[in-house]
Amino acid sequence: MERKPQYDKRTLFGKFLDGRCNEEEMRWLLDYFADAETGDLDRLVRQALEEAATDDVISPERKAILDGVHMRLSAAIGNSRQPASPPIIRRIWPYAAAIVVMLSLGIYWLGTGEDTHLVSRYGDDVQPGTNRATLAFADGRSIDLSETQQGIIVGEEVTYLDGSSVSEYAGNRSTIAEQRLTTPKGGTYSVTLSDGTKVWLNAASTLLYPARFSGAERIVTLEGEAFFDVKQQLQGTGDNKRKIPFKVITNGQTVEVLGTTFGISAYPNEETKTTLVEGAVRLHSDAGGSVVSLTPGEQGILAAGSIAKHEVNVSTHTAWKDGLIVLKGASVSTVIKQIERWYDVEFVGATGLAVSGALSGELPRGIRLSEILQALEMHVDATFKIDGRRVFVER
Repeated sequence: MERKPQYDKRTLFGKFLDGRCNEEEMRWLLDYFADAETGDLDRLVRQALEEAATDDVISPERKAILDGVHMRLSAAIGNSRQPASPPIIRRIWPYAAAIVVMLSLGIYWLGTGEDTHLVSRYGDDVQPGTNRATLAFADGRSIDLSETQQGIIVGEEVTYLDGSSVSEYAGNRSTIAEQRLTTPKGGTYSVTLSDGTKVWLNAASTLLYPARFSGAERIVTLEGEAFFDVKQQLQGTGDNKRKIPFKVITNGQTVEVLGTTFGISAYPNEETKTTLVEGAVRLHSDAGGSVVSLTPGEQGILAAGSIAKHEVNVSTHTAWKDGLIVLKGASVSTVIKQIERWYDVEFVGATGLAVSGALSGELPRGIRLSEILQALEMHVDATFKIDGRRVFVER
């Protein structure tokens, strides 16, 4: 049986940073990154940083790369203090994978300290989106929600996830007045509804819902993209108990569920896509009257009044909720739309952009626009230039 060659990871990592790895060494290092514990990766970067500190000939670019990698690993470890387990490793791994991708692309960070003016080779850089949303009430008032919070809870009053009050607003127990949660481009937020259902809103999205559900149905209206974790709710007593349906109304479609997790993308002028993670849903087309049921792992696509379904990789369509931009299996136009919404930019001249090979990989949504553009340049026959909030495609 052929034995795989073994390398000293510290030596090989140094060669990698200097761009001196051959194909076989690169494969070995990528395998190591895939299998290594996050703490091992952090120690490897710390060692390289210590060596850089004593090396008089270390390049500024290599030092910047190491600083950036260490920052990302430290953030990942800081968010996972409990003992490592397979789910945690899976959650942290995308950051480590992104590190490898960014290193292999030669991406590094410009600007230090408290500087907010970010510069890249594409022009003035753009930071990623944050927790931003506006909450509007039925009486006409609206509130810009805190960017230091991730979501709100709707009850007798509206609070943030940590229990602090959103405002002086206190809902009357008998009210069923509607509330409207809206995220701008470059914003995301979550809301826990009065029945315990949790909804995550992606950028440029709006959810309309009652302050308190009543009656035989629970109904919300969505424009944009959201991920739903619907809680079962029962009505009646004894043998007369029945499950109260939960319905999501979008442009041209109604999704009916009882208790499940799923994602919906229903942006204006785009196909409406419903992706089921767990449970079961029924899709109703307003125009054609067709009804389609989904099982986990299936996606329904509404186009021209009819609904078609097929099997998909669910994580590809729900990764945004976990802070990821997935390139694998996506078209260039789909990726560009994601970038435009999350970074609040507009691409100019991207129509008909050709792809050189299939898109692959995934990156955290917390990286800067320049890092996304450099990854895209590896797959398309074009270069990019940032000018304010516009990205010019140059061929």
